[in-house]
Amino acid sequence: MQIKNYSRKSIVMTKGPILILGGSGMLGHTLWEKAKDRQNVYVALRRIPPGYEWLFPLDRTILGFEATNFERVLAILEKVEPSWVINCIGIVKQSPQMQDPVFVIQVNSLFPHQLAAACSRLGARLIHLSTDCVFSGRRGQYKEEDLPDPSDFYGRSKLLGEPIEPNTLILRTSMIGLELGTRHGLLEWFLSQKGKTVRGFKRAIFSGLYTGELSRLILDLIDHEPELAGVRHLGSEAISKYDLLCLIRDECQLPIHIEQDDSVVSDRSLDSSKILKETGIRVPTWSEMARSIAMDLRKVRKE
Repeated sequence: MQIKNYSRKSIVMTKGPILILGGSGMLGHTLWEKAKDRQNVYVALRRIPPGYEWLFPLDRTILGFEATNFERVLAILEKVEPSWVINCIGIVKQSPQMQDPVFVIQVNSLFPHQLAAACSRLGARLIHLSTDCVFSGRRGQYKEEDLPDPSDFYGRSKLLGEPIEPNTLILRTSMIGLELGTRHGLLEWFLSQKGKTVRGFKRAIFSGLYTGELSRLILDLIDHEPELAGVRHLGSEAISKYDLLCLIRDECQLPIHIEQDDSVVSDRSLDSSKILKETGIRVPTWSEMARSIAMDLRKVRKE
């Protein structure tokens, strides 16, 4: 599937290693899977989830990574000497850890600023993942210039953690994806509902990306747009949660009945026109991403 058009640009070779932080998370492990065949790519995580030892070769996996232990983080950065750091670490709003506000502030708000400053000192560039939840969802199609108005603690913690630095690209986005041993996100929850009836929110709109496609886009930006910095919105076409679930159900042939529910009203869709115009990348449609999800599920089942 072709998802980009770089007719005007040539590839820029990364000088040094790429370091992925949060390699066991929903985005982190997918990004690692997409990038691990490249030379000089390393992944850092607290520990390897049981049963996934095959995914993390010890010669390129850094264990014992804790965002709250910055001395250890700095030691890892100094050892790897990366050209690029991709921060996939974050406490998501569905996590039980959201009940610990001090920990959430440390990870979502403080750590990204510490990391950006350290990367700057070491001459590394940083890609930091933020969220559409920095907006309330009252109107949708948010641009980078729009004033953030987060409506919950999660959104506020992520907004506080956006480090505006010359070496840092902040990607505000939203995502669904497969997980390693957890079911915090929408996709894993939905896949666990086989044979059941679920509600799909017709008036809840978002413009997220499947983690497989988001990972490819991030690597494309590293290869082709190494100087891009500041806040950018990166998302797909806007879609309701109801329509998205129906699309995934049909493409993956899942025995799930979905009832339309109009009780939740929210539109956190992002306007990605700025980064699309700057870079020439094309984000895949949700029909294409649903097919990617189905293909990845078939691959997982074979394994």
